[in-house]
Amino acid sequence: MELPSFPDDILENLGFVELKGLGWGVTIGWLRIGDHVLRRAFPNTQESNAGKLSIKWEGPYIITKIVGKGAYKISTIEGNEIPRSWNATHLKRYYF
Repeated sequence: MELPSFPDDILENLGFVELKGLGWGVTIGWLRIGDHVLRRAFPNTQESNAGKLSIKWEGPYIITKIVGKGAYKISTIEGNEIPRSWNATHLKRYYF
């Protein structure tokens, strides 16, 4: 699927992101302010003895600001801001 050609600044303001898949080419994702997302769980935030059954995603969170190309500020559902920005490769849209 080809996208119509728009200036880069318009696509960036809309939250256009190119997410790289593992061996599947490039998939296109749209994340906007107000979207609910899940955040990838890293080893330092997982339970130490959970092993194979440890959680893979944390959340849900809400996107509060688009910081740059593929970078987002997120907050919890209660409104607590997460201290750093997160790249789109570590976020997954949450449908509920």
